Amino acid sequence: MIVAKILVFHLCAIQPFGTQGDADQYHAYALGLDEVAYTAWPPALRFLRSTGRYSREGIAWVLLGLNILAIPALTAFAVIRRDMMPESRRSAAWAVVVLVSLYPALYFYALDIYRDEFMMFVFVLGLSCTRRMLDEGLRRWVRWSWALLWMACAGMLYTLRPYLGAAFLVALPGALLFDFSRARLWRWGLVYLASLNLAFALGWLDRVAVHYRAIFATFDGDTTIGIVFDSPWAFLVQFIRSWLYQMLGLYFPTGVSWLPFFLESVSLIAASCWLLRNRRYADRYVGFLVVFFFAYATVWLLGNDNLGAAVRLRMFNYVTVLVACRVVWGNRAQMVFLKSCNDSAEPAQLGRQFSADDDDTAAVLKQ
Repeated sequence: MIVAKILVFHLCAIQPFGTQGDADQYHAYALGLDEVAYTAWPPALRFLRSTGRYSREGIAWVLLGLNILAIPALTAFAVIRRDMMPESRRSAAWAVVVLVSLYPALYFYALDIYRDEFMMFVFVLGLSCTRRMLDEGLRRWVRWSWALLWMACAGMLYTLRPYLGAAFLVALPGALLFDFSRARLWRWGLVYLASLNLAFALGWLDRVAVHYRAIFATFDGDTTIGIVFDSPWAFLVQFIRSWLYQMLGLYFPTGVSWLPFFLESVSLIAASCWLLRNRRYADRYVGFLVVFFFAYATVWLLGNDNLGAAVRLRMFNYVTVLVACRVVWGNRAQMVFLKSCNDSAEPAQLGRQFSADDDDTAAVLKQ
């Protein structure tokens, strides 16, 4: 797998994918040919050039290294717990490593100087910190050390994509209020939709759902969906359409659009259904992941109207579902194992009790 990724990168990177896209704009800014920068990524590239350490191909190789090694390893670290058995730890880690390594969209954005690969690296590092922070039995200074690194990751995400960092920050206190394992999801769903509809009717979402979304109306192409939020009465219908088309990939304007649906969306739908069926095994960390999923998705589903951009934006949602499913799988396996141990211990305990009773009877008869 690693050899195949490096070979594809060597043959295809930069030239075919680096035309008329964000990567070209980042490169132009780094060279001083462009002065428009909306995030911290282009200034970071320019800083590297000012120190003599910038190379478009070199940065792309670094991002490929993050894709091959760092991101899968950190995602696995975000799944395992301190008290997991060695066998469970290894199986959980390798399962996540393989699935993340096979994620096609994540690999695509490692073929040039896109910021998405670095953002994913910071994101899974933040998830690893969250996993350690919520572990039981940690000393206070250790927990605070992880918390400081977690805040640094959240701040970095905010500079790279503000609503991504904001959703990451909101998810932690939200997880303390939302118990995914016991919550009545239909009530939370009604509150979620009603709150969004009310906020749109009051004009609080116009900056994202109206003004920013209007940018996509000027683009020509088959991947522009054409969803418009122009009425409070039709808002929920259009928002649900945005969920179906962009998050689940149920929009096929071209023949190529079927490819990400089968490679990515089918897995997401199956994983989400499994997670809902087994949510009784969820812990507070899974609650954090669920809150982040909806907080982040809400913003970009309101603001984005392009299917190609949706594939790029939803990577963080897909990785979140993957981590949540693997955590729930581990919790479920551990509970089943403990239950089987308790069941097998009961006959042995009864046997010891009968043996003690026989000894007492023999002592009485002997007297």
